[in-house]
Amino acid sequence: MKISHNADQTSIGPLRRIIAGVYDWLLILALCMVGSIPVVAVIGEPVPTGNLFYQIALMLISTSYFCYCWTHGGQTPGMKTWYLKVESADGGAVSTRQCLQRLAAATVSFGLLGAGFWWAWTNPEGLTWHDQWSNTRVKRTAKRTRKKT
Repeated sequence: MKISHNADQTSIGPLRRIIAGVYDWLLILALCMVGSIPVVAVIGEPVPTGNLFYQIALMLISTSYFCYCWTHGGQTPGMKTWYLKVESADGGAVSTRQCLQRLAAATVSFGLLGAGFWWAWTNPEGLTWHDQWSNTRVKRTAKRTRKKT
């Protein structure tokens, strides 16, 4: 499915995406630290980072964070702060399957030194690999106005 070029999408620069991502990764780091507390309490000592079950638990925390946020409003806290929203290519809500596809593609992109993110600069519609592979897009949302009291 070809995604039509969206004027809102053209205003999303790479810096905005990166800063929103850094904000979210800081939140995920905090969630992983909290999620590690019960593991350390049960084992009685710090878990070796190479422990497969521990790595899977951390992956589940990260995946749950993104899937919950994207399927419940299309925004992570970092995306809300920077006025971004992920949606299906047809403008609807993102499905769990699309979330998982998006995360898998982003992981591949990171593994290739961010090639899928840099791709957005060459793509005429400004789409990253994970946008294309999951049939989603990131758009800019309107700034919220504050009521004067």
